[in-house]
Amino acid sequence: MGASDFASPRFGLPPLSVRDKTANNLAEVLDFAAPDSPAPPFNVPPAPVAVPCPPLANDVEAAEWSEALQELRALALKYNFPIL
Repeated sequence: MGASDFASPRFGLPPLSVRDKTANNLAEVLDFAAPDSPAPPFNVPPAPVAVPCPPLANDVEAAEWSEALQELRALALKYNFPIL
């Protein structure tokens, strides 16, 4: 169920597909006047990203890495991605 499933009946839009046409309208069973928003607590394990990258082994490896980053930067600029 996507946003179009809520918008179609509300604004009188035709369904986008047979699936949309035959699907139940979820808005009919939700109580927007008295929402029950508190979610039950659950544990989220910590992400394994606390370890920094190891240093580069030598100048050759550093040069290769620098060249790869320059190529990536050029590609980002070519496709109008913002560079920080």
